[in-house]
Amino acid sequence: MIRTKLSINKIPVPWIFEHYCKLQERLHGQEVSLLSMFNSKDSKPSMTIYFSAMNNKYMFKDFSSGKGGDAVNLVATLHNIPYREAITKIIDDYGNRGIKEYEEV
Repeated sequence: MIRTKLSINKIPVPWIFEHYCKLQERLHGQEVSLLSMFNSKDSKPSMTIYFSAMNNKYMFKDFSSGKGGDAVNLVATLHNIPYREAITKIIDDYGNRGIKEYEEV
């Protein structure tokens, strides 16, 4: 059986944020505030996931730590790995369970 290789461009960006931030809701253009994933002392939400009209994609900004960027930056920063390695991790995670997770809802 020939399998098509999964590309980062085929993975829904909302899934990346939903999965790695363990969001309880689907992203549909809304802004979501949550406790910082980078500052364990955060007592009130200081991290925001938002849709950037300028970039035409979801981004994050953590005001507590100053970190921010796109979905791949989030994974790279969370796991302290290089950007390219984060892409591979996302592809592997999505291929292993994300496709099914995303189609179920």
